[in-house]
Amino acid sequence: TASTLFAVSPTLVFLPPAAAQARVASAQTGVTRGQGAVRFSSLRNQGGLGTFLDVLNALAQLVWTRTNLLSIEFLYQMGLAQHVRATGGC
Repeated sequence: TASTLFAVSPTLVFLPPAAAQARVASAQTGVTRGQGAVRFSSLRNQGGLGTFLDVLNALAQLVWTRTNLLSIEFLYQMGLAQHVRATGGC
């Protein structure tokens, strides 16, 4: 929501640190689940119960989830830096 975001510039908006931490934790859980999905689909493929397309789909989802995690971590770090600046730090 707009009340949980603060603007750094007209084009960039960052989350407050507490909200960003929660999103980082959620994204990390998503990456862990994605890694499990890749392992599971690979084992199914090796056992003849799945297809290589299943493996590729799981890998694509994992890449998307990791990219999302990196984006959230970036926003978290930028939000922390903005907070330090706003409170008179470096």
